[in-house]
Amino acid sequence: MADILGIGNALLDIFWFSDEESALPLALHPNRAAHVTPKRLDEIVARIPNPVYSAGGSAANALKTARMLGASCLLLGCTGTAAGTTPSTAAGDDDRWGSLFREEIARMGIESKISRRNQPTGRCLVIHMPGSMTSIACAPGAAPGIDAAQITERDIASSRAVFFDGQLLRKEGLAVHTARLCATYNKPLALDIASTDMATRAAELIHAVSAETQLFLFMNQEEAAVLARAMDADPACAAESMYRKIAGRNTRGNSSSTGGKTGKLHAVIEKRGPLGAVLACGEGIFTIPGIQAGQVLDTTGCGDVFEGAWLHSVLCGLSYRDAAYIANRAASAKTAWPGSLLDRSVMDALAQEISAARPKHTCITLPLPGQELHLQPCASTPGRIEA
Repeated sequence: MADILGIGNALLDIFWFSDEESALPLALHPNRAAHVTPKRLDEIVARIPNPVYSAGGSAANALKTARMLGASCLLLGCTGTAAGTTPSTAAGDDDRWGSLFREEIARMGIESKISRRNQPTGRCLVIHMPGSMTSIACAPGAAPGIDAAQITERDIASSRAVFFDGQLLRKEGLAVHTARLCATYNKPLALDIASTDMATRAAELIHAVSAETQLFLFMNQEEAAVLARAMDADPACAAESMYRKIAGRNTRGNSSSTGGKTGKLHAVIEKRGPLGAVLACGEGIFTIPGIQAGQVLDTTGCGDVFEGAWLHSVLCGLSYRDAAYIANRAASAKTAWPGSLLDRSVMDALAQEISAARPKHTCITLPLPGQELHLQPCASTPGRIEA
C-alpha cells in the first residue's frame, strides 16, 4: 500500500551551471524555454561539461519530497528504450536517460511501475547563467505516453491519495478515468495545473473532475489568474473565488456530464514563490507568508516540492493551513539545490516537526461515497477536518 500514488511525466532534469552566457552558442535563447527534438537535445547535452541529473517531472518531484518526509510512494509513468530495442519490462532495454531516472527513484525508496515506449526518455535541460539568466530546452519523448491501462483499480484502491501531473490534462480521458477511480475508492485527488496553457484549456475539465471526486487543486499565481478568468471567477482573489465557485456549484448538486453526481473541492492552493501561498478551503481563506531564502541556486520544481510536502502533511493529520506552513518551508529550502535534489538534514527536521504535530487520530478520514463531509475543529488543533 502506498500513501501517495503519483501519475505523471517521467522526465530526467539536466542542470548546467555556466560561468558565462552560454545559451546563444547552443542556439538557445536566454530566459526562454523551447521544445526541441530528442536528437537536438542529445547534441546540446554532449557539449555541456559536468551536468547534474535529477529525476523530475511534477509527480516525481512531489513524490521524492513526500518520501523524504516519510511517505510511502508509488510512481506511474513512461521512459524510453535504447535504440533498436523493443519496449519490454527488461531492465536492459532502458536508454541511458531512463536508467538514470529509474536508478534515482529506486535509491529514494519509491516504488515504480514505469512502462517503456519506443522513444527516447523525456528530458529537460536547464542552463543557469550569470545575471540570473536561465535557458530551458525540453524534449518530452516517451513521457506523455502514459495511458489509462497503467492506472489500475488496484493501485488506486491501495493508495491513500493520488497526485496527478497537470501536464497530463491534455489527455482529458486519462484525467476523468483517474478521477472516477478515485471516486469509486474514496481517494482524494491532488491536481497540479502545470502551466498557463493548461489553465486556459482546463476550466471545464476541472469542473468535471471535481464533480467526480475530492479534489486538491494547486497552481502558481499566474496560472491562478488565467484559470480564474476561464472560470468567470475573480482573478484578483483567484484562490478564494475559484474555491467558492467550484465547491458551491458541486455542493448545490448541479448536474454534470458525470450523471448528476456531485463531488467536493477540498482546497485551492495558489503558490506565490517567495511571497508564500494563498489557501482557500473549508477551514477558511489563509495567506501563508513567504520565507526569505538564502542564496538561490535553482527554483525548478519548487512548486512540486511544496505540493509533495503539503499532501504528506495533510495525510499525517495536519490541518490544511499547518500543512501549508510546512510546505512553504520545504519549497524555500529546495532553492539551494538543483531540481528536487533535496537537503536530507532539512527534510529530516521537517519530518520530525510533522510527526510531533501529528494527532493521535488522523483527521483527514474522508466520507464514503454519498456521505457529506462536515468541517469541525478538533479539540487539539483548531481547523482540522473531521468526517
